Amino acid sequence: MAMAGSLKRSVLTLTGLMIVACSQTSLQASSMDTTLDQLSGRVHAYLTSQGIQQVRMGTFAGPPTSGAGVALRTELKSRLESTGLTVTKRAMTELRGEFSAKVNAGEPPAVSLHAKLYDHRRHEMVDFRYRPDDIEDVDSVAQLLSPTVDLTVKRSNSESPSRAEEFRERDQRLVESIIDPTFHQTTNSIMAATSDSPYRMEVLLRKESRLTPVPLEDFLGQAFVDLPPGVEYVVRVYNDSDIDVGVQLMIDGVNSLELSQNEAYRELGLWMIGAHSHGTIDGWHLTNTRSLAFLIADIADSEAARLERDQSEIGTISAAFYPAWMGDNKPEVEILGKTRNAFGTAAGDEVQSEYKETKRHFGQTLLTTLSMRYEKPEVTNETLTADAK
Repeated sequence: MAMAGSLKRSVLTLTGLMIVACSQTSLQASSMDTTLDQLSGRVHAYLTSQGIQQVRMGTFAGPPTSGAGVALRTELKSRLESTGLTVTKRAMTELRGEFSAKVNAGEPPAVSLHAKLYDHRRHEMVDFRYRPDDIEDVDSVAQLLSPTVDLTVKRSNSESPSRAEEFRERDQRLVESIIDPTFHQTTNSIMAATSDSPYRMEVLLRKESRLTPVPLEDFLGQAFVDLPPGVEYVVRVYNDSDIDVGVQLMIDGVNSLELSQNEAYRELGLWMIGAHSHGTIDGWHLTNTRSLAFLIADIADSEAARLERDQSEIGTISAAFYPAWMGDNKPEVEILGKTRNAFGTAAGDEVQSEYKETKRHFGQTLLTTLSMRYEKPEVTNETLTADAK
């Protein structure tokens, strides 16, 4: 998601937790935006040349633990509709694809996108691989691959590293986090990217007014939490740094603000935590006083499914941290920006929330991204029966 630097936003706060409010601004396109614009343009050109005006969106599969095909598929659907095509389940032509990591030591990380069109007999009509569509900007790579990495701690021996050296160092750290994932447990339930990172996250089960931390499990360097069907949970994020931060919280590839009744909240999609504080995101935001609880439910009832999105077997809870500030007090860390040159989480019962408004600027530099995975139990016969009705 592109985010413009030095933009003043109204935000709401609750015990250090803040949610973005108003202000509409034209944001600079990221590499993912550019790639999807190009792809949708080629799809439109081909279909219209064949006299076809409707298309059905198929899945866009990614790495097994990504869960971000949701965001990519949704963004592409929006762009296809903007070209004048009708995106509908009744279309005879289907667009589907896959994305994968392109990571090699010493090279910037990227995501390769491959899409195909199929006719009603599921025969391939056209393969768009002939023109590689690599997504290269840092936050898009992080959003699509869901690594856990802190990009703020400098390793360079140089006291004054050049901008190019800082880019290379950031890229290499992101590559390492994808090739060889690791995370640090500060407690039994709280994770961080490294032992000295100031940004942390944990999941807690909610039963009435009681919150119980969920222990972390290490599976091949990735953080897993056990979230059985029927439970409600909250996500707590910590900011022990000296600056305010904006946090983009994604649940199974769906932004936690996507159900908000405030369009401006949905547009920017950031919560904010003040320096040396923490906040608890207790569900899908509706209004300043109401949320829908995060609920582990059958895939058919999950928010990802309701929004016609990814239904992969691994759920992902990801938090991306960006610098935030007031007035002209831009933090030193805001220097690099974005470029170089069958079970899921549903909406549960309504819960009470309380947010207050303040103002902040948000930067472009991705500081840290944290991801937890949870296993979605297999779809039951009852679920399949319900889907068929």
